[in-house]
Amino acid sequence: MFTSKEEKLFSYCEEELWLLIEHPYENPHEHDSLIERLATIHNCFEVLLYKQTLIKERCSEMPTTIESLTLYSVPELSQMLNVTTVSIRNYINSGRLKGQKVMGRWFVSEEDWGEFFNKLS
Repeated sequence: MFTSKEEKLFSYCEEELWLLIEHPYENPHEHDSLIERLATIHNCFEVLLYKQTLIKERCSEMPTTIESLTLYSVPELSQMLNVTTVSIRNYINSGRLKGQKVMGRWFVSEEDWGEFFNKLS
């Protein structure tokens, strides 16, 4: 799942790529500009792929268990629900989903997650 910033970056890359395909360059002197634009698009896609790899690695460790308490992070829940992390944070901020902020990161207990999921059904 992409965050809204990543979605904007992906859209930018996609638009730039289509522009390059449709209008690569109009005169031979634009060759350098074409290569620079392709390099920028390539770098953007690399950043997005790297971010997705980190999320998948983090989610493979899920959930976090401390003694008998099982906690899910916002990225883990977004992966499980197939929604953006922004949606999960909105659920927490609106009070629909109970969460606790620990060391700057939001976590939801298994019990609170179960209550939220039952309300959805």
